[in-house]
Amino acid sequence: MDPELTTPTFYKHTDFAGVPQLIVDTYGVPKYKEANPALFTTVTFPFLFAVMFGDVMHGSMLLAIALWVLASGPSNPAYPGRYFLLLMGIFATYTGVIYNDYASVPLYLFGDSCYQYTAGHAKPHIPDPGCVYPVGIDPAWYLGTTELTVLNSIKMKIAVIFGVAQMSIGVLLKGSNNFYFRQWLDFFFEFIPQILVLLCLFGYMDYLIIVKWLTDWTGREFGSPSVVSTVIDMALNGSKPSNPIDLPILQSTEYQVSMGNTLMLIVKLSVPTMLMVKPLVMHYVYGNHEDEHEHDHMPHKQQAMPHIHPDDHHDDSFKNHHVAVIDAKDPFGLHENIVAQAGDLGHSSHSLGELFIHQGIETIEFVLGTVSNTASYLRLWALSLAHSQLAKVFFDMCLGAGFIESNFLSLFFGFYVFMFATIGVLMAMDLLECCLHTLRLHWVEFQSKFFKGGGIPFTPVKISEAVIS
Repeated sequence: MDPELTTPTFYKHTDFAGVPQLIVDTYGVPKYKEANPALFTTVTFPFLFAVMFGDVMHGSMLLAIALWVLASGPSNPAYPGRYFLLLMGIFATYTGVIYNDYASVPLYLFGDSCYQYTAGHAKPHIPDPGCVYPVGIDPAWYLGTTELTVLNSIKMKIAVIFGVAQMSIGVLLKGSNNFYFRQWLDFFFEFIPQILVLLCLFGYMDYLIIVKWLTDWTGREFGSPSVVSTVIDMALNGSKPSNPIDLPILQSTEYQVSMGNTLMLIVKLSVPTMLMVKPLVMHYVYGNHEDEHEHDHMPHKQQAMPHIHPDDHHDDSFKNHHVAVIDAKDPFGLHENIVAQAGDLGHSSHSLGELFIHQGIETIEFVLGTVSNTASYLRLWALSLAHSQLAKVFFDMCLGAGFIESNFLSLFFGFYVFMFATIGVLMAMDLLECCLHTLRLHWVEFQSKFFKGGGIPFTPVKISEAVIS
């Protein structure tokens, strides 16, 4: 890359967006006029971090640290990241309220539980079937034997929904880049098939998750179908799914089967379109361009274009007429755009096989990457589970029922051991781990959908440092 020929990139941002822009620039500086991921990272990074770190106690501690940094002034080394820490603390406290988790202790902030436990019964009962806890998870789930089963199911589905939403934003940004730079070949035969594949498979899975949540399973709790099995059957068994999801909102099993087959047909048409159309069009247009280029340089050949001296007065009118003829034949500038894209590959000429290899790699990377990236977002659930279980172990071992019933001295030392473990493990090691996993989700799963990078930052010339020859 020649810095003298590449247009540098400059973003004028506030202190609020300084850290997100630094995160993006560490991965790669955006090219000139390319969509900047920092606009979304400003909010999505603290929020996805909070999904893994959600706890009222730990989020409040992080929020207190952020407020201290904010009030300490520029003398504090962490002062440039004060707003980023503030968002992380606010979101972590908020998700802790949604999880109803205070260092593994459930809170009754919004009234009593909708469940009641009766002596001699292993399962709770609901006096009022229409009762719903106002905010977050009902605290009774933390007291039952099915705590992990219920919480894992909720957090796992939330992780998939957030993952598909963020990846969809990334693919839409790819389309916006193609539209802005007038890359119509990429827009119609890469962006549109990619967003269709993503939404028809995993967007449909998110739809089934939400529909299953909105369905009343009272009296048939163990008859609820598996969403994962339904999607796998849709892809493998086609018109004969082994476990159809029988939900009233989907009208009937036949309707669901018809919709699943339609979505799979769109996917099966989108993948070959993404693989084959672009190489064929590029080979045809770029090949003709090369032939015309060689034809223009053949010796002893009379040129079709008349010779016009630069000083002639009708030169501009001839060029305008020539451009008008080209625009009439190619109103979107597709020919010149494809030639420019072919030149960006770094070769003077390309065979059809080379173009298919390049496009095949792109197609395989997206299709397989969509599956693996969606599974990768399950780290939101895994890290949240690890965080809550570590807090539960520390609380039970240091401040559990056995310590509360013992003497004051044991409770006194147990409290300090609990706080030491909380600060040393959860507020230091686990916080860093959640930040690293969130960083990976943005660099790999999100930015890989649209962000190329490769730009160079704008560095203004300082007169005091300029060398005068």
